[in-house]
Amino acid sequence: MLLELIGVKKVYQSGEVAFPALRGLDLKVEEGEMLSIMGPSGSGKSTLLHILGLLDRPTEGEYLLLGRPTRSLSEEERAYLRNRFIGFVFQAFFLLPRLTAVENVEVPLAYAGLPPAARRRRALELLERVGLLEKAQSLPNQLSGGQRQRVAIARALALNPPLLLADEPTGALDTRTGEEIMALFQELNREGTTVIVVTHEPLVAEKTRRVVRLRDGELVADERRA
Repeated sequence: MLLELIGVKKVYQSGEVAFPALRGLDLKVEEGEMLSIMGPSGSGKSTLLHILGLLDRPTEGEYLLLGRPTRSLSEEERAYLRNRFIGFVFQAFFLLPRLTAVENVEVPLAYAGLPPAARRRRALELLERVGLLEKAQSLPNQLSGGQRQRVAIARALALNPPLLLADEPTGALDTRTGEEIMALFQELNREGTTVIVVTHEPLVAEKTRRVVRLRDGELVADERRA
């Protein structure tokens, strides 16, 4: 089992007002799955993704990653697991504007301690993998939205993580480019990467074999396709 949520609750406190974002969620994801998380605004989709990505902690319940409880991990341990086991792709790309495409992809490799030559070699391999080798020296503002998202995907794959989390990865893209990005996710999934996509777009969800639906912080449907 790659990950498991057991009775996960998340409550945000604002003064004396408590807002329950997740209300006792149970979820299991096997290695090699590709699933989408859907639900209306405020249903808890992004909160769930942040917990899965070790960017947030449950208020109650437990999150097991590779069978290991994560709730009591130190920040240093959580950062290590994020860096080694989880790749993130966001709607806003979050590329560093002063770095070229290849330098952006090198960032997690630098944090992992790879020497410069090995970083550059791996980053160029990944840019070629996502079809952007010729844009290696381009700055983000010289790239289209789809190209920036491909750079972000290459960066997410830098350390070959078993889990890829994508939060509305096609939200800022036109339909055709969005389909190309989803085709890339499907290809990565066929190669063994577990892919979890948060989306509000049915056309995106149709590209995954499993759809988990949230409403008001609760799991209301878990649909699987053959």
